[in-house]
Amino acid sequence: EGFMRRGAIDDTWHVASETQKVRRFVAPGVSVLVSNRAVAVAEADLAADVAWRKFVADLDDELSASLRKIFDAVALIDATRALGRLGGEPGWCWPALGQDLDLEAFAHPTLTGDMVTNDLKLDDGACLVLTGPNAGGKSSVARAVALASIYAQAGAPVFAKRA
Repeated sequence: EGFMRRGAIDDTWHVASETQKVRRFVAPGVSVLVSNRAVAVAEADLAADVAWRKFVADLDDELSASLRKIFDAVALIDATRALGRLGGEPGWCWPALGQDLDLEAFAHPTLTGDMVTNDLKLDDGACLVLTGPNAGGKSSVARAVALASIYAQAGAPVFAKRA
C-alpha cells in the first residue's frame, strides 16, 4: 500500500528524469509549485537586500558622525595601549627627543635570536657614512636607524637600550 506498480501511474504525471533503470515522476502541478517557490525565494532575497541597503544607508545618515567619533576614540585608545605595552617590552625604550641622535644598543626590531646591536651618536647637523664589506650589516644598520628615528618622531618606543 502506498507504492504503485510500474505502469500504474496516471497519465497526468510526467517524467522528471530517467536513467536506463529508473524513472522519476512528478505529480501534476508540482512543477508549477516548485517554479513559483523559486520565484518567491528570489523575490524575498531581493526584498531583503533592498531593505538591508536602505537600513545601512539610513543608519549611516543618522549615526555616521557619532559612530565615526566612537570608532576614532576606540582606535586611539587601542593604539595608545599597544604603544604603552610595546614600550614596556624587553629591548624597547621610550626615546628622549632632542636635536641629536643618540642610540645605545639599537637594532632592527624584527631581528630575533643572537643579533648584533650597535651604538650611534650623531650631533645636530652631523652626517654618517657607513662602509664595510658585502653582507656586513650596513643596510640593517641604516634601516634600524631610520626606524628608530621614525618611531621616535611618531611618539612610539624605540628598539634600543637607550635612545
